[in-house]
Amino acid sequence: MSRAGPALPTTANADRWAAKYVSRYKDRISVRLHEMNLSRRILVASLVAAIPAIVCGLAVWLPMQTNNLRLKNFAENLYRYPLPPDAIVFDQHAELGKVGNGNNCWYQAQQSMVSSLPRKSIAQYYDEVLLPRVSFGQWDEVWDSPTTMKIDLEFDEVQSDKTRTFFTLTLYDVGLDVTMDLRCH
Repeated sequence: MSRAGPALPTTANADRWAAKYVSRYKDRISVRLHEMNLSRRILVASLVAAIPAIVCGLAVWLPMQTNNLRLKNFAENLYRYPLPPDAIVFDQHAELGKVGNGNNCWYQAQQSMVSSLPRKSIAQYYDEVLLPRVSFGQWDEVWDSPTTMKIDLEFDEVQSDKTRTFFTLTLYDVGLDVTMDLRCH
């Protein structure tokens, strides 16, 4: 005895079956189509709202990031300069701020150290040191400014004694190309 599968529907049976299926599930199908259209509308509306927000966010973030990288590079010039003998770094600090009413950023890098060398030897060590400016190569020709700058050396007389000398090196510069950084306007 062979078992035959269900008989293939005839055209009339197929039409009746399709009509029965569509009428039974019509409401479910239309609800799902409506949900898909609603989801697409929400997605499109979200993208339309997100794109301007992303562009505005980039317009604020990118200039700030550019100046943060400039500050990092400026400070690294000071931090990587060879230390005098027996000197130990105990603090490093870099910051960026606004100068006066203009559209200028103020860059400052500091490095505090202690050494067993006398004050005079430390002063001689840093006397002729010149480090690159923040805007090295960008605005120097326009403003006819030097491409390097001297390090400011300050001794801490309160903490220093006969065996050790505390001192701080500082680099200051004003960046002329502020790249629309809101912190500099």
